[in-house]
Amino acid sequence: MVAKVLSCKYFPSSDTFDPQLGSTPSFAWRGIFFALQRLRLGFHWRIGMDSNVKMHVDRWGGSILMQLNSSYTDSSDAHVLCGEFMLPHSTQWNVNLVQRVFSVADVARILQCPMAPVACDRIVWSGHLKRVIPTTPDPIWLILSRLLVPPKIKLFGWRLGHDALPTASRLVQAGLSVGICCMCADGLKTIKHAFCECTMVVGLLSLAGFISLVTTATSSRAWLLSSFQQLPLHRFSLYLIILWNIWHQRNTFWHEGRLIPDWNLVQTCFSMFEGFIALESFSSATTMPELSISDRWHKPEATTVTINVDSACLPSNGCSTVGLLAGDHQGIVIAANVVPVEVP
Repeated sequence: MVAKVLSCKYFPSSDTFDPQLGSTPSFAWRGIFFALQRLRLGFHWRIGMDSNVKMHVDRWGGSILMQLNSSYTDSSDAHVLCGEFMLPHSTQWNVNLVQRVFSVADVARILQCPMAPVACDRIVWSGHLKRVIPTTPDPIWLILSRLLVPPKIKLFGWRLGHDALPTASRLVQAGLSVGICCMCADGLKTIKHAFCECTMVVGLLSLAGFISLVTTATSSRAWLLSSFQQLPLHRFSLYLIILWNIWHQRNTFWHEGRLIPDWNLVQTCFSMFEGFIALESFSSATTMPELSISDRWHKPEATTVTINVDSACLPSNGCSTVGLLAGDHQGIVIAANVVPVEVP
């Protein structure tokens, strides 16, 4: 839904990789727009027959990105297209035309660039085609993939291991914070301070049995890897759940001014861990039966009217009501009513 709204407003006649900032962009669209500018640097057009890619404006190529040595004059009103240097409806370059227009070095590059045998251009990821994607997975993610924790905590662990959490020390760089820890008001709130050194956290870690962990690492990545090496897998899973709840507690304290007691937080962490383990064990041991055709939802017939019913009661005066909502087979509301109910 959001993508369709932004598309209609900011790039109705183009694609995601060619948006317009607009005259009065929203804060959200401004952030997305500048992120797209950086994202475009990782992609290029893989040209096809009769290509419509702008030769001197767009990033294009075949299996690798094309990089021309010389610069050439282009028209802002009618850009030079790659297809103008191809033989019509063919996967061959017009060699004579290419040699007359481009330098010797660029001629060799262009003629070596293959084109797809289809009459369309496609966006492809440049890094993958150049084989620059690391063949060795990120060790942080290898660790997180083995943990017995919910997906949201794995994502938190990835952000933690890459120093991507909005701590006060990072917000200072953006001019959004003074940098002091909101809980102890003593020291710059870095990743290490927030989860290891803060006086409001030390007691909680001690209560949970993790105070003996060595925290001499200088980076959040090294600290997380070091903690994994010191703990068994199930203990590290619990440790990451505790770190996630510490972060949640900080946000609660900052936004609501409410501090969760240490014993309550530790109990919540253990309950979350044990509950997730039990759920995983149940899911792996239980096979859900497949639904038959008759059990699945089907769109109502054109003559069908659906009725949804709900009720509510106000504790203050004991007044109860029942609401009814009638809709047609398309889900369009055709009638609604609220009926008071007298409770004896």
